[in-house]
Amino acid sequence: MSEPSWKSNKPIITKTSIHSRTAYVIAAIEDAVAEPSLLRRAQHFVDHLQQYPEARDYAIKEGAVRALLRVQDRLSDEPVGRELGGIVAEALALLGYVEPPRGPGPNILSLDGGGIRGLIAIDLLRELETLTGRRVHELFDFIIGVSTGAIIASVIGSGVGNLDTASEMYHTLSKKMFGNTSVIGGTSRLVWSHSYYDTRAFEELLQQHLGERTLSQCNRYNTPKMALVSCVVGGGGPGGAGGEGRLSPFVFRSMAERSKALRSGRSPLLWAWV
Repeated sequence: MSEPSWKSNKPIITKTSIHSRTAYVIAAIEDAVAEPSLLRRAQHFVDHLQQYPEARDYAIKEGAVRALLRVQDRLSDEPVGRELGGIVAEALALLGYVEPPRGPGPNILSLDGGGIRGLIAIDLLRELETLTGRRVHELFDFIIGVSTGAIIASVIGSGVGNLDTASEMYHTLSKKMFGNTSVIGGTSRLVWSHSYYDTRAFEELLQQHLGERTLSQCNRYNTPKMALVSCVVGGGGPGGAGGEGRLSPFVFRSMAERSKALRSGRSPLLWAWV
């Protein structure tokens, strides 16, 4: 017996309804005074944008950026104020707002992949911290990484740790992924999954170190904007013919893109994109 249609059919949310909800949430933020109330309403706004990404442009037109910046200007140093500041930073990132550079111009850190080169990058960044007396996340406005570089970028750009964390994570991942891999076994996995390593062990360890943090939540911890370059396996070539299993580069960002022509992922869990 088939399930009744009223159970299986999801309610259709109209564009007008989304606009109405968006305007209501923004007005609620503008009307709030106490920080605990602002915290709840700012979190509600973040949840709203993640549920309805199409509401972003309308929210900007309704003055969401201006309202959030006003909240940001009057934050206290109390724990609730710091938590509120993080949520406001995430909301601004979801709207595509980018803070001015920390220095005369934007400082960009690009981290390449390539196995052992990840350790070289960590040592170079340690030396940079020694020379400047500042942490890496305080020196750059934007961090982008690919392959092993994405592992380092995810630690620095998410606020889950520092260079020591990245080094420990890198060594652990290397042992778990490559420790028991033979040349023949690695080659066979390369053919089927485009990798020499144990994908399951890789994902489990990433999840263990990076936790349940999402890309957009990385904006809460006063860290640089971040992008991770990964590969998506396509299910077919142009016109649906051939090309099955082809790899295509895809950029996952911790902030929204202003241009609709540029598509990126940012809401799901951070570990899934490394």
